Formats: sequence, structure tokens, C-alpha cells
Amino acid sequence: KRHSRRHLNTRPRGRRLSADGPPMLSKRNLSLLLLPFAGVPLFQWARSMPQADLHDNSPHAPDAATLALIAARTRATNAAAGRADVAKVKAGGVSGGASSSSGGSSGGGSSGRNISGVAVQGCPASRKPFHVVLTATADNYQSWQCRIMYHHWQRVRDSDPAGRCTELTGFTRLVASPGGRPDGLEAEIPSHFTPEYEPADISRFHGYRVINRPRSVTYFLKSARYAALQEEYLLVAETDHVLLQPLPNLDTS
Repeated sequence: KRHSRRHLNTRPRGRRLSADGPPMLSKRNLSLLLLPFAGVPLFQWARSMPQADLHDNSPHAPDAATLALIAARTRATNAAAGRADVAKVKAGGVSGGASSSSGGSSGGGSSGRNISGVAVQGCPASRKPFHVVLTATADNYQSWQCRIMYHHWQRVRDSDPAGRCTELTGFTRLVASPGGRPDGLEAEIPSHFTPEYEPADISRFHGYRVINRPRSVTYFLKSARYAALQEEYLLVAETDHVLLQPLPNLDTS
């Protein structure tokens, strides 16, 4: 009798039978089910921690001489690009890249800007050139995203059916970096650097590092680089954007 009773009372382990419903999860299985969600706060905390800084004293960090060389090369590259774009505009070509994001002077035009660098003779009066401002941080992941975005911006600008009358005339990578220091990518992409929030500040925003975006735009709008832009319009883009075809400026004001 004892043997048969033991077999009759056997039920699946780990599941509690309900009197009027399907089997219910045990506390152990329910804990295993909720375990992945417990890792979310840990992930957010890890994201709020400071990332490796290229300007620290680690063996792989560039020294002061290397940083100075990068800065000198960047100035030479931007100057050469500016001269080339000025010559292109005089010849009736397309202005773009470094010159439209770093050249020009204030004054003139309805917005107080000198837009002669982006004005092209023979283009329709409805043409409204705009400058793309790509907000980013200085980490490796977003650096590669910026490379992809800038590559496609150049490709779309050069293949625009409007030709020399394209409205894609300027590009700036707006970077929130530790202390606002350059990260070396400015030699490839026209860039402007602003200080990013300290880890203690990021923790106040629950590890939400994207809060650097509006702050960097605020810094940019007060900078000499912004004052030197020749376009009347800005398109503020994000690193997960990719430009696949010409984007017309539809402003009607």
C-alpha cells in the first residue's frame, strides 16, 4: 500500500498544480525567469562609468608630441580643403566639407551670415543650403558610426541630381569628449569638440549619456565655429542616422 500510494501522489517537480487552472510556476522558476531583468540596472550603471580616455597615461595613449602633430596636420588639412573649396566656388562648383564648416565670416544676409561661400550662380532662388551637425561622443563605437554617416553624406552630396546646386553644403561632427579634447578623428571628418558631462553628473541622469547631446549643441551655438558657418539652416543629426538620398530643405518661411 505504501508503495502504490507513493506512486499515486507523484507530481511533476517545479510546478504547483492549481485547483481550477493550468499548472503554475514555482518560486524557483519564476526567479530564473526574472533574472535577465535584474541585469538592466547593472547595465545602466556600467554605461554611466567613465570610458577609457585616449589622453590618459596608459601605454597606448598618444603623448603630447603626437597630439600636437595631429593638431598641426588637422589645421593643414582644413586649410588645404578650404582653399580647394574656395577655388571650386569661384569656378561655379560645389562648396562643402571643411570650408563650409570652418570658413566664412559673419555679416550679410537675412540671418546675419555671409553665404557667398555656398551661393552658386545659376541655381534657383528656392535653393536653401543647410549644414549637417552630427552629434556624437568620442567612444570607438560612435566614431565608426560617424565615419559611416560622413561617407554617405559625401556620396549623396556628390551624386545629387541637383549637381552644383545641391543643398548639402556643410558637415560638422559635434563631439562631446572628456575635457572637450580632440580624439584624432578630426583629421578625417570636420569636427568641433565640447566638454562632456563628468561621471558624477551622468549619474544624476541615471546613466543617460545622451544628455550630452543638448549640452554640446548649446556649446556649439556659442562657438566661433558656429558663427563662421555660411549656411542659414542646420540639420542636427544623430549617429544612428544614415543619409541614403538627397534630403531637400522644405522650409517655406
